[in-house]
Formats: sequence, structure tokens, C-alpha cells
Amino acid sequence: MERAPKREDAPRAAESAEQRGREFGDGGRAAPLQMDAADVAMLMEEGLLCLDKEMRVAFLNPAAEDILGRRLQDVLGKPFAKAFPAAAGSEFERRFSLALEHGGTDAFDLWFGKTLRRNHYKVKIQSTKDGLAICFSVTTVLQRTVQALRESEEFNLTLLDALPDGVCYKDSRGRWLMANQTLLRILGFNGALWKAADDTELAERFPHNTEALLQSLQSDEEAWRSGELRRFVEVVKDPEGEERLFEIDKKPLFDDLGARKGLISIYRDVTEALRVEEAIRVREQRYRTLAENFPNGAVVLFDQDLRFVVADGSGLEALGLAKEKLAGRTVRECAPGAICDILQPRLQRVLQGERLVFELQSGDRVLEIRALPILDGSSGVSSGLFMTQDITERKAIELELGMARENLREQVFRRTQALRRAIMRLKQEIRRRRGVEKDLLRSERELALKNKIASVFLTATDQDNVYEGVLDLIREDMHCEFGYFGYMNEDGELCCPSMTRHVWRTCNVANKEPVFCVEKSCSLWARSIKESRTVWANEGLEVPEGHVPLRSALAVPLIQHDRVIGQIAVANAPDGFGEQDRLLLESVAEYVGAVLYARVMRQRQESKTRQAEERLTSQANFINALIDAATTPIFYKSIRGEYQGWNKSFEEYLGVSAQDLVGSTAVDIAPPELAAIYEASDRLLIESGGSTTYEAQLRSADGSLREVLFNKATYADATGKVQGVVGFITDITARKQTEQALLRAKEAAEEASRIKSEFLASMSHEFRTPLGAILGLSELLKLRSLDEEMADWVDSIEESARGLEKLLNDILDYASIEEGRMEMLSQPFETAAVLEGAARPHRAEAEAKGVRLFWTMDEDTPRILVGDSSMVIRVLDQLTANAVKFTRQGEIEVSARLVRTAGEQAEISFQVRDTGPGVAQEDIQRIFELFTQADAGAARRYGGTGLGLAIAKRLVGLMGGQLTVQSPPGQGSVFNFTALFGLVSDEEL
Repeated sequence: MERAPKREDAPRAAESAEQRGREFGDGGRAAPLQMDAADVAMLMEEGLLCLDKEMRVAFLNPAAEDILGRRLQDVLGKPFAKAFPAAAGSEFERRFSLALEHGGTDAFDLWFGKTLRRNHYKVKIQSTKDGLAICFSVTTVLQRTVQALRESEEFNLTLLDALPDGVCYKDSRGRWLMANQTLLRILGFNGALWKAADDTELAERFPHNTEALLQSLQSDEEAWRSGELRRFVEVVKDPEGEERLFEIDKKPLFDDLGARKGLISIYRDVTEALRVEEAIRVREQRYRTLAENFPNGAVVLFDQDLRFVVADGSGLEALGLAKEKLAGRTVRECAPGAICDILQPRLQRVLQGERLVFELQSGDRVLEIRALPILDGSSGVSSGLFMTQDITERKAIELELGMARENLREQVFRRTQALRRAIMRLKQEIRRRRGVEKDLLRSERELALKNKIASVFLTATDQDNVYEGVLDLIREDMHCEFGYFGYMNEDGELCCPSMTRHVWRTCNVANKEPVFCVEKSCSLWARSIKESRTVWANEGLEVPEGHVPLRSALAVPLIQHDRVIGQIAVANAPDGFGEQDRLLLESVAEYVGAVLYARVMRQRQESKTRQAEERLTSQANFINALIDAATTPIFYKSIRGEYQGWNKSFEEYLGVSAQDLVGSTAVDIAPPELAAIYEASDRLLIESGGSTTYEAQLRSADGSLREVLFNKATYADATGKVQGVVGFITDITARKQTEQALLRAKEAAEEASRIKSEFLASMSHEFRTPLGAILGLSELLKLRSLDEEMADWVDSIEESARGLEKLLNDILDYASIEEGRMEMLSQPFETAAVLEGAARPHRAEAEAKGVRLFWTMDEDTPRILVGDSSMVIRVLDQLTANAVKFTRQGEIEVSARLVRTAGEQAEISFQVRDTGPGVAQEDIQRIFELFTQADAGAARRYGGTGLGLAIAKRLVGLMGGQLTVQSPPGQGSVFNFTALFGLVSDEEL
């Protein structure tokens, strides 16, 4: 049995790796480590990890084992991601892949976390001809501090480079120590020629800015002498030779003793700002010239603070403003209060980008003011401008014209209104007189028609006669050729029993059923029902082929409670249908609908009542027949305990007649002691409600006392009030007798088992005494000089005695399991030791047959488990012995693997796999039975009693598992069982 090598030093580990590489070849293990001395010399000496070209672990020194938390023997030959899952997918694998792809070296800092030690490491990667070498070294506090300072300096430089202004720092002797990219670009400094040089040296190196640098030298000295922040304006040439004007702020720095320390200079380009100021001055001059020459008004330019910049023109006096007092003053300071209150808010709106035109009253003058914003180059408002114009005379003329125009408009409007009112009164009177005549005629006609319809409803006895009579009256009154009066059935179809008789004679369609589906039709009458409104047409009516020809049609739905219950439709009036016809038929439909709805509802209610009574009668008959047909005695009582009903089986079982039960209670038909029990259970059930089941005794018809089971439940009326109790009686006398017989049999079996156990305990001593003597004498005889034949006899005697001893042990073990005397222990044990303990006793026998016996353990399986190791060994021993017995060639593997973990427990699967003859599918269950083997001749060929697998199965059951087998015939067998074990934490180890 081969095991992984223990921890060795680097040379021996490398040699072991090389040996394993030759052994496994292309089987998935790592290639041996091969490194040059020069490659190793380039690495740090603390942690060393070597990977081959396929990212598999080839070497790990002790320091790296401590850093990475894994041992060489645990990870050798494994892929990096599987060997170190905490580092999988991190910066490690990305840099490793780059190093393998491009070669060379790489170095980076990394914080290890989770299962790796939490520390800051310097990681170096060296590409070798056989893979990668990685060195881990702890970064000292000083190194981390220096690195932090470097990062801080780099950040500050990056921040300075991002500033739009130029910044530089000089030491006390004027040497340039630092400058951002903005300033270097402004001055045209390139390369590193400016570093540690003063302004004189820079003037020689960069002659295009000689004057600026010499001037800067003088301003530096002035700043040193003042000892505080100073601002200078200097001219600097850019790299293209263009002169730019800069404001330069210079701040001298001193140490605690007052000595010069350094000078900070900030350069700000003000060239464009000065150009803008000049442009503004030019524009102001233009505005001033315009204002001075603006006739009958004024032009005023104001800034963001509402201060007057330019103001001129004769219109200033109208605003109460004095020209000589406006420059630089605000509106509030110059304008009168009333005018200021009007101007100030509007001028503020102008500065927000609005253009305004408004009028302003100043004394007896009216001024029109136009104000607009003035935008700067960036599309923002820089100032505002407003112009005034005296419109007093124009407003007076407009006022006079407006008054004259309004007077003329008023006169025209009054006359037009009077004429319209006269015409409207005349039209209303005409319509009223016509309407009265039509209403009178329609009312008389409508009243006469409704009276006739009422007589039909009162006198007609048949439903169809009602529909036909009503339709005939409507057709006669409206002089229509065709028509129908129908109702909606429960399926949403229109039923027309009153379809005009000669319609069918004229119609040639195949289906002449007076029932029509509304949903499938798009005709005029169907649209009326779907839309719940009157629909009529006097032309353009299309009908299916064979249908009666229609020139005009009018359909009115009968609506009750927002639901269409029927329809009246007429067709082919001599002059078509008009508004009066629609009103008449709608009024008649409203009257007919109400009468029809009441009639239909009454008929439906009568039909439903009749059907309900029939269903109740049928249901009652069915229930009575069902109760009478039941062989179980059934009864029900009132709340007072009086019998209200029962079946034939109840009468036959108790031996009473129906006359005896009417109005009687349990006291009348049962013995007093039993009747008291029945009544008490009924009262408790009625008080609590629901149902109950209890056993009791009952005197049957033959006079015997029977054991019965009562099932009772309460029943209630429609309001939920309990009305009584219904009960079922089940005779359980035979079942009770059977239970007593089974109890006696169980007691007898337990007594027999006890006697058997006592017999086995006493006989085991009697068997072991002679067996011990036989084995002892056999050992003594083997010490003597025996010939070959006698030595064979002694070996046979010893072998037979050993077999008999094993048989005794199996029988005693099985007896202990059956009696429940087998106790489970709970203590820590090594998983590997259990596997080794199960395989070692059978190794010699297996090797003698040429069979390879070995054990394996999955890498995820816990090393230490908590449970009964002796019981696991006994099960594995039985399974291994069975495999060795039946396997003639090949191999036998004893293994363990982790199935899952749940909290502080782990489910472990143990397996014994062999390459023996296998077991037929029909014999798999038989092999776990006592004294049974799959093949009847197996006992003669291989020996054994058939107890081993039966004992193993019961031991697995004691551990809470199940023993299974997979054994295709001729392909070997795999016996497997699982069990739960406790886990031991790292602290406990």
C-alpha cells in the first residue's frame, strides 16, 4: 500500500516529484522540478513555490508552506486553483498566465486573506524553462512607509499636473526643484534640463525666455525681501515665440529660525482677460456715442450689479435721472422711488436673459422701454441695455381711436343681439307648436297601443301567443311588413317564437330555427343587442342569400337592470322609419320590457323552486337508500337524545324494531350502565362540536356483549346551530381478540429470544474451551518435526478451528445485535487508520491469490472523525473478507469519500470495490439474508455460512445508514454504505 511522502527537504522533495512524474507519466500528475542555479539565485529566500507549464504544483519549500497554509504532500501535482482555492481567480493566476505567455520576471505587492496568512508580501515571479518560480517575501514596515510616501508624492504630482495654472518650487538659492506640466508647457522647458538649475542657468539653456527668467529673478528677490505673498505681472514667451501676460503669485517660505527655506510661484495667464477688458471699453464708447445721439429718448447700459455704465439722451429727464450723477451708481441710488420699483425687478429679469418691452408712466409723460441682455463670449449675460422712447402723443391718439372704435362696436353688437333674439323667439314658437301637435298625436297613438298590449298580456294563456299578439299589434300600428319579438335565453342567444309567419314562407335559407347567436352575427339587430341601443336604417341593408328582402329596419332592445333581456324589431315600413317611429317603439319596448321581465322572473323562480324541491326529494331518497344499504349500523339523534333515524343494520344489530326506536333514547334500549356512557359522550360532543371516536361495549341482538367503535359527529341547521348527533357503529370484537392473541405471541417470542440468548451465552464458553485447546495443540504440533503429510493435517486442523471460531463470533455478534446489546461509541478516530485496519488482515491472503489490495481516501475527506471506529472496521472487514473470498484476479479497493457536511457533522461514504464474478440482479436482496449465499454451490467452493453480509447490514443500520450493492454479473461488485460522523475543529486538534 503506497502512501504520500512525508515532509522532506527541497532536494528530497524534488527527487520524489521526479520519481512520481516517471511513475504516472501522462496520468495527470506534475512533471519533476528542473531549475537552474541561476534562476534560483534570482529569487528571494523566504517562500518558494514552483509550477510547471500547466500551472501544476511542482515544489513548495517549508517557508511557502507556512505562508500558503498547505503542505507539499497535499498539493503536489495539483492545479494551482485546486491546490490553493483561496487564491483562485485572483491577481495570482492572471500574472502567472502572463509570465508563462511572455516570459521574463514580474513583481507586485499583495495582501493575503481568508485561509492564507493575513500579511503584506512582495511577490516575485521568475519564468524558467520548465515553468514558473514564485518567491514570497514579507515587506517591512519601513518599506511599506517608503512605498506609501512614494504613492503620496505621485498623487500630489498628478494633482499639480491637473491644475490649469503653472506651479513651481525653488529652494533658498533659487534652484528649480519642482514644476508641474502646465508651467513646463508655458515656459517651453523640455527634458530634465530645468531640474536643480537657477533662473540664470535656465536663461542660458532656454534663450527664448531669457528676459522673462531674468525678470523672474528680480521679482523673486523682491518677494524674499517682503517676506509675504506678492503678485507680479510679467511677460512670458510661449514655445512659438508669442508673448503672453501672466499674473505671478510668489510666496516665500522660512524655517523656524527665520532662514530662507523655499519659494512657491503660481503663474496665471491673464492675456485673454486683458483683451476682453479692452473690448469692453471699446463697446462702452460705442454705446455712449449712440446714447448721446438718440432722439426723443435715452440709451442706458448697466452691469450685473445694476450700476449705470453708460447713460445719455434727452429721455433721461423724463425718468427723473440726472446724466451727470449716473455713472457708477445703481438704479436704487439714482431713480425716484416709484420708477425704481418698476425698473429694478425688470432689469434683474433682463440680466437673467429675458427681452422686455413695457410702458412706464412718469408724471404726465408715457415712456416705452425696450430692455435686452448683452451676452459675453461664453453665451452668458455680462450686462444689460435699455432704451426709452416718449410715446405720450401716440398714446393719446390711440386712446381716442379706441374709444370711437369701441362705441361703434357696442352699437353694432346691441342691434345684432336684438335681431337674433327676435328670430330665436320666432323659431321656438314654431317648434313648440309643431312639437305639441306631434306629442299629442304620438301620446294618443302610444296610449292606445299600450292598452292593446296590456290586454294581450292579461288574456293570453300561452307564452307564444303573448309574443305573437304583441308583435301583430306593433306591426299593424306601424304598417310594417315583417317583424319579430324575442327574448334572450340563458346562453345569450335570441329566441324569436313570434317571427312573422310569412317570413319563413318567403325565406329560403337552410336553417330556419328561431334561435340566433348574437356573438357570431354582424347584422343590424345583433349590433343593437351588443351596443344596448336602438338601431335603424332606411337604405343600404344587405341580407344573406335567400333571406327576405329588407328596404328598411328598426330594432329596439328590451333593457332591464342594465341588461338586454329581449328585442323588438320591425322591417319594411311603406315610407321608412323616422324619429317618431323610434320614440314610439322605444316607449313601447320600455313598457313591454318591464312586463316581460316580471313575467320571466316569476316563471324562472317557479322553475328553480320546483327543481330545488325535486333535487331535495331525490337527494333525500338517495341518502335514505344509501343508509339502508350500508352494512354498518347508522343512527342519528336529536339534541335531546331521541332517535330520529336509523338503518336496517342498526335494527338487526341491536334486535329492535322501528316501533321501539321512535321517540326512544339510549336509556330505553340499552342497559343502564352502558346508556350512561352513551349519553355522557353525546352531551360532551354537543357542547364541544365536531366529531369523536371512542371504544365501548354494546349488547347485541343475540344478547352477547360486543366490543364496538363509535364514530360520532354533530350536525347543524342552515344557521350553524347544532341539531343533534349522527353515529356509526363498528364491531371490533374480532380485532380485539386478534390483538390479544398477537400480544401473547409477542410475549412468547420475547421469552424464546431470551432463552436463545442465554443458551448462546452459555454455549459460547463451552465451544471456546475446546477450540482454544485445539488451536493451542495445533501450535505445539507445528513446533515439532513433522513430515509433510502430518504438517498438512495440522494446518487443516488449525484452519478448521479458525473457521469455527469465526462462525461463533458471527453468531454471537448477530445475537447481540438482535437483543439490542450492541452499543455505539463516540470518540475521535483517524479515517486512514480505519481503512488501514480493515485492509491489513486480508492483504496476505489477497497477495497469495495474486490480487492487489489497497485503500484510498478522497482529499476532501476529514482526517479526524468522531464515532464508533470499531463498528466501521467490523463492517469494512466483513465486506473486504467477502471481496477477497470471491475475487480470483484483479484488484480490491477500500475507499472513503466525503458526501456532504452539515454544521458539525459530515456524511462519509465507505466503499469496497472488487473485480470478482459479481452478483446476479435477482440474488442481490438474498445475499443480505441469514445463512444465504447468491449461488447454492458457493459454500462448497468458497466456504462460509452466509452470516457476514447480514451482520454488516445490521451494523450499518445501527449507524443510521444503508448498505447497498451494485454488481453487474461478470464486472465485479461495489458495496457502499454511508453514515454520519462528528467533526473535530482545528482548535481541538
